[in-house]
Amino acid sequence: MLLKQQGHDVVGVFTRNWDEAEEAGVPGGCGEADLEATRRVAAQLRIPLAEADFTARYWHDVFADYVEQAGRGLTPNPDLPCNRHIKFGALAAWAAERGADALATGHYARLRRHPGGGPPQLLRAVDNAKDQSYFLAGVPGAALASVEFPVGGLLKNTVRALAAEAGLASAARRSSAGICFIGRRKYGEFLEGYAAPLEGRYMDVDSGADLGPCANLAALTHGQHASIGGCQQRMYVAGKDLVAGRAWAAAGRDHPALFSGEALAGVPQWVAGVPPAALAAGRPLHCQFKARYRQALAECAVVPAGAAPPLEPSALCRLLPEDAAAADAAQTDGLQVAFDVPVRAVTPGQALVLYEGEVRTGNVIESDGRLCEIVKFLHNHGAGRQLGSIQLELRDLVRGNKLHTRFRPYDPVEVVRLDTKAYQYLYAEGDNLVLMDPESFEQRSVSRTVLGEQAPWLVEGVILQLSLSGEDGDVLAGQLPSFVTLEVVDTIAPGDKGGSVSASYKQCTLSNGSQIMVPPSTTEGQRIVVDTRDGTYLRRAGASD
Repeated sequence: MLLKQQGHDVVGVFTRNWDEAEEAGVPGGCGEADLEATRRVAAQLRIPLAEADFTARYWHDVFADYVEQAGRGLTPNPDLPCNRHIKFGALAAWAAERGADALATGHYARLRRHPGGGPPQLLRAVDNAKDQSYFLAGVPGAALASVEFPVGGLLKNTVRALAAEAGLASAARRSSAGICFIGRRKYGEFLEGYAAPLEGRYMDVDSGADLGPCANLAALTHGQHASIGGCQQRMYVAGKDLVAGRAWAAAGRDHPALFSGEALAGVPQWVAGVPPAALAAGRPLHCQFKARYRQALAECAVVPAGAAPPLEPSALCRLLPEDAAAADAAQTDGLQVAFDVPVRAVTPGQALVLYEGEVRTGNVIESDGRLCEIVKFLHNHGAGRQLGSIQLELRDLVRGNKLHTRFRPYDPVEVVRLDTKAYQYLYAEGDNLVLMDPESFEQRSVSRTVLGEQAPWLVEGVILQLSLSGEDGDVLAGQLPSFVTLEVVDTIAPGDKGGSVSASYKQCTLSNGSQIMVPPSTTEGQRIVVDTRDGTYLRRAGASD
C-alpha cells in the first residue's frame, strides 16, 4: 500500500518456505490459510500476486543445518540464515530474474544509503519494540542494495492504523511469532523427531549434587527454567557439559552462574563487508550488542581474538568435539567480546550482533558546529500517522553549558569518535578528581563535572574513560562503566519510618552514601550491581563482579 502511494508498480509475492502438510502427512495446514489471507489483501490493493516455492532451498540451507546444530546441544536461530539464504538470497534472485527493480519486505529495520554508492548501512527501526535488525545481521550489505523496508520508519501501531484506515483484511491479523517449522509443538518433542536425544543428569552448580535425570540435554538452552522436582527454589540451566552428559542447574533466576563477563564469537560477518574503523586500526571497538533478539542493547568492547590472550573455557560449558574444535579456531579468527556488565544466559550457537553509532547517552555528536555530549534523550511517540520526534539534552564539551535539540526518527545523526583513554579513579580533592594512568602511573586532575549525572556513582579504583581532544589532549568528557558494584550498608524494612517502600521494592543505603530502591530480599552486607546511567538496581553481584 505504501509503495503504491509512492507511485511504484507493485507485485505481491507469496513464498512457500516450509511444507507443513508434507511434514505432518496431512493436507492443508496454516500455509493454505496464509495464502488465502494474502490473496484477499492483494485483491483489495488491486495488485497481481505471484507464488514462489523455496521449500527445497529452505530445507537444505536453513532447516537441515538447524537440526544438526540443535542435535549437538547448541541453540541456533534459524531466522538469520532464512533471511540470508531465502528472503534476500533465493527470493531476491527470483524477483530480479522477473525484472523487478527492488525487493520490499515488511521487516522493521531501516537502510541508510551513501551518496557515493556502495552497500547501504543497516539501521535499527524507529519502533524499538519491533526492531528486527538483529535477524538481518547475517545479510551482506551488497544484498541489501536493491531492498526497501517501507515500515522501518513507522511505529507498529501506526502501520496497523494505516491498514485499518484502508480497510485491509490484515489490519487485525496477529503478528507471526516463533519458529515456523516447530509451530505449537514442544521444542523437545519436535527435536526428538529429527535427532536422537542426549540423555544426561541435572547437577547443582553450587554443591555438585545430582538432582535427577535429564531426558534430553539438546532440548535445554542456557537460562531457561529447569523442570526439576523436589527443589526449594526454581532452578535454571546455567550450562551444559555435553561430553559428560551434565546440565548444570542454579537456584534462582539471578544466580551469578547464569551470567558471563566475556564471550568468544566466531568469524564475524560484517554487513558493510569490512570491519569497523576501530578494529581495522588495531583499536578496541566500543559498541553495543545483543546476544539474543529480546535482549536490550548493552555496552561491550570488542577486539580480534588473535590479538589477545586466549579466553579460558567456562567450566560450565563443554561442547562436543566438532564444536569445541570450532571454538579453538575462533581463538585465532574470531572476536573477543568483553561486556561492560555480566550478561545473563549467553548461549553457544546464538548470534551475537554488534551495533555501532546508535544515538545514546554518552555519545558525542556535532550540533550547530559544536561538539556536544548526549546527556539525556527521549523518544516522543506521535499519534496516528505521526512518527513523533527524539528530543536530546546536550552538554557543550567546550563551554560546559546545556542545550536542547530535537530531530525526526529517520534523520541521520552522526556520532563523533574522539580519542579515548582509560584512567583509574584514586580520590577526590574538592570538586576535582585525581586519576591515574594504569599504564604509565602518571596522575592527572579533572573536574568532577566531566562525568555529568554519573558522578555520584564514583567508587574507589573504578576505571573510567576520558574523551580527549585530538590536538592538545584536553578532557572533553568522561564516562563511568555502565554498572558498578556496591555494598548495602542499611535497609529500611516495610513499616519503618523515614523511607520509601512498595510491594516489590524497599529503600536501602549503599556504601557510597546513595539511596536506591531494591528488592525486599536484599539484606545488609550484600553486594549489588547498580546502573550508573539512571541509579537503579540491576541484580545481585556475583563472584566475578
